Amino acid sequence: MCDAILLHLCLTRPEAGQSYTLFGFAQFVEALALLILVFNLADPRARFRALITPLPLLPITFGSIAAIGIGTLVTDVWIDQRWPALPWGWSRVEIDAGFGIWFLSLVLVWIAVSYVWPPRFGSLNHRRFLIGVYRATVRGSDTELPVVLSEIQRSMETLVDVAGRMPRRDPNDENQVPPFVESANHILLTLGSRKVSRHVVATVPELAIMAMTIASERMARHPGSSAPGALAQFARNVSLEALLNPDSGVYHEDSGFESGMIGYTRPFSRALYADYRLVESLGSGGRSPLDLDYEFFETCTPAQFERYCHIVHMTCSTYIAQGYTEHSFVLHRAFGNLERGVDRLYTLNGTESGSAMSPESAKLFAIMRLVSSLIDEIGKVKGFPLGRVRRPKPNMPPGNGHDDGLIDLIVNLLFKIIEEAAAVRAPPDRAWSIHYISIWSQLFGLRRSPVWRIVQRKLCRHLYEEIKGIERFPNYVNAKVLGFCLHVLGLRHGRRNVAFDRPTVPFREAVLAWTKRHYMAFRAATNDGVGEASLAGNITFDSRRRELVQTGFQGLHKQPPRHAFKLDPAPRQRRLQKAASGS
Repeated sequence: MCDAILLHLCLTRPEAGQSYTLFGFAQFVEALALLILVFNLADPRARFRALITPLPLLPITFGSIAAIGIGTLVTDVWIDQRWPALPWGWSRVEIDAGFGIWFLSLVLVWIAVSYVWPPRFGSLNHRRFLIGVYRATVRGSDTELPVVLSEIQRSMETLVDVAGRMPRRDPNDENQVPPFVESANHILLTLGSRKVSRHVVATVPELAIMAMTIASERMARHPGSSAPGALAQFARNVSLEALLNPDSGVYHEDSGFESGMIGYTRPFSRALYADYRLVESLGSGGRSPLDLDYEFFETCTPAQFERYCHIVHMTCSTYIAQGYTEHSFVLHRAFGNLERGVDRLYTLNGTESGSAMSPESAKLFAIMRLVSSLIDEIGKVKGFPLGRVRRPKPNMPPGNGHDDGLIDLIVNLLFKIIEEAAAVRAPPDRAWSIHYISIWSQLFGLRRSPVWRIVQRKLCRHLYEEIKGIERFPNYVNAKVLGFCLHVLGLRHGRRNVAFDRPTVPFREAVLAWTKRHYMAFRAATNDGVGEASLAGNITFDSRRRELVQTGFQGLHKQPPRHAFKLDPAPRQRRLQKAASGS
């Protein structure tokens, strides 16, 4: 029976007594208020997950809340006022149950997205994921950023794999990159921020471990492929922040004896530095875990520099163990960075030797220990290319960067160390400590392996070529090298009754023969400053008697022992005079 007719439609009034509400407007408002409170109190993790979900969750939520609120309000008013309505055949409880199920489904979706099945980076949400990471990085919140980074970790495998498809192209290339690939590449570039890297090292180191491990495995599965270029800046900054943070894994993965299980597995150090192929691929663009800012080497402490030597050692070890022989750009730049560790040795000149090791001496000690370890490891590999003793180009000066392999990189580094250490000329005990104890004895001690002999011969050859350069162009560098060699070799001919002195005998004889023949001409052709640079430690020059005099330590003697080395008169060498006047 119709209570009213509208547009030929039969309308009926709700039955009286339907005042019971299962999910009315009042219950909706209470539930909505609780939902808003929970959302406001939710952690950044849940908010980030809601932001990156493939579903347009916020518009859906807004539309659903509006529809449920209006629906429950209209239902309550309509039924309470008994306004005519179409005979749907639904009771008030059924209508309320529908709105309740709708609201409950909305809440369950939020719970599923935020906690049960959190979204990951994919083709459906790559833009949302990029926006969420970018916003968190720009805000830089110390509480939000670590949470976002831990969420990125769950998608790192997909990010590295997709970003690896990004072609390395020039800016004028008109080929379009798929948006999915471009988003993954941009996310990895966003992670290259120094602040992000600082948080990665301090709170989420497993993110860096996973990223580098996945990139290494990907290169192993696809021979000939390269690491994602966007990962290079991230790896470089993570490496830098790890060295600056004394609590990072770099400082606590020394050995199992000191660090337990972490010392045996070394997860952080192995992931970043123990795969030479990955490090070299990242460094093809000039940025790798070993390519740090020059500012770091200007301000680093001895402990930080020692850790840098440690990570260079790890990369070189894989280079040696896996049989690589090609020229390495990353190792070449890394050895250049090592040279910066000794460029302030000159500050020790004129300072007294104390009981505590100076920062410059500590850095020198770290480099010498690295060099010794690498040479010993090379000696254990059969067939490792050792290069040649003579340089391909006779006129090429030592230390100019030319190398035949890792051996020549090591020799060039040693030459640079000697060149810088030669500036320490006084007092005698300081000069002897640096020249002989810290450097020469470490290289020419009881070293008998074939690799050590090759390194010794190469180094002596380079030093002798530099000394012979005085004939063509005398300067402070070759004068200091001459002074260093005379100081550590001594002024006596012949073989001494010491086992570790034998490898230096031919070199000492050659240097003394050259000095006897050319030293007076060198002093006559240069000013006193260049001439004094060739005297180090306890060696002095007597121009009247044409002698170099070496004064030993007095000890229990009444007078300190002295040994005079006679020099030939200076011949009239116009070529030397012309070179000196031109300088």
